[in-house]
Amino acid sequence: MAHSKSALVMGADGSLGRRISEILFSLGIVYIPAKFSGGMKQDITGKPIDFQGRDIYLIDGPDLNSRIKEAEKSGFKVAGKVSDLDPIDLAAVFDVGHKQGTVSNFDHNLHPAGVPLLVQGGTPLEERFGLNAYASIPRGVGETGYGRFPRAKQVSCNATWTSTALSLAQQSMGDILKVVINLQRRFADTEDGGKIFNQADKVMAPVKKYEEDVGLAFPSVKGKIISYASKNDWRTCHYGTMFILSAGTINLDDIKETFANYDRAVFLEQDLASAGVQEGMEKIVKMGEKLGIPDGDVVIPLYHLSLLDRNTLCISGYNPQRTITLPSSIDWYWDATGTCSSWKESFAKTNREMQLYGVKIPEIKSFLEHELNR
Repeated sequence: MAHSKSALVMGADGSLGRRISEILFSLGIVYIPAKFSGGMKQDITGKPIDFQGRDIYLIDGPDLNSRIKEAEKSGFKVAGKVSDLDPIDLAAVFDVGHKQGTVSNFDHNLHPAGVPLLVQGGTPLEERFGLNAYASIPRGVGETGYGRFPRAKQVSCNATWTSTALSLAQQSMGDILKVVINLQRRFADTEDGGKIFNQADKVMAPVKKYEEDVGLAFPSVKGKIISYASKNDWRTCHYGTMFILSAGTINLDDIKETFANYDRAVFLEQDLASAGVQEGMEKIVKMGEKLGIPDGDVVIPLYHLSLLDRNTLCISGYNPQRTITLPSSIDWYWDATGTCSSWKESFAKTNREMQLYGVKIPEIKSFLEHELNR
């Protein structure tokens, strides 16, 4: 399908922004890269992030003229600043980086024009513009008829990992009474370079904002979640363990079948973390490399299931933090721009067409399940 308008990517050289840009390019969607800094960064493979030679826009803010000069010196062709863009030419905006810059541009330019907006994670835009929390998951707000989301907040990687698992589990286990979650976050991204882990960083604490986002994305568990989070000395994925108390007896085989049949999850028959969380992570990285995917950027979550007792399900697994929200973000774009007429249509279109590092979602699921479960 030809798109006469462009998608604006705010923060296009950040961890999420560069990946969103690559995906839009692979889908044939014309996009406009906007960034705050003037310098040229490298991606995780060491390749310069040049946006396929596109003209760039700089985000309005301090030191604009010096940033333009720096960008031009770095080899970019600067077309202007974001506030120069005519909203009528924009199909949608992905805010995946410089949040304050988006606030400024939406106050003065884009917000009055009604341009669809998706913000990643926490943002000062959330209260200002009343953004809906969004995650493209089964039986979540995307599927259950809440209407289109022209202004939305894509919930965080951890909230996406959790709400996906809960939505799948509930299909086979009935009412969920309580959920207790331990989030073991990676300390620093591989892309962050030389950050050094300190044991003082490993603080176990509740994460109320995360609990709220899971409840907004998957309303049937709102107010039923108790969470704890810590930082850990690894740099690729996050790891999580959740205990789900059901009102009835749990049939584990039925739930396993639901996870195995879901298009956007890797079902693990064995616990990859049995010898240690980081050892399991290294296996994921190794298998990803066989597909041409660097550093565990495998897009879809990985889950292992077991029973604590007849009423308590345990779900543990890995969250590919940099990429897990990307399929949901593309679903949102199809929906917000009217490209697809329903959540199911958007979900199927993304599964068929989206690719990162030249690999599509069904290929990732099939390969990882085959390799990690033998």
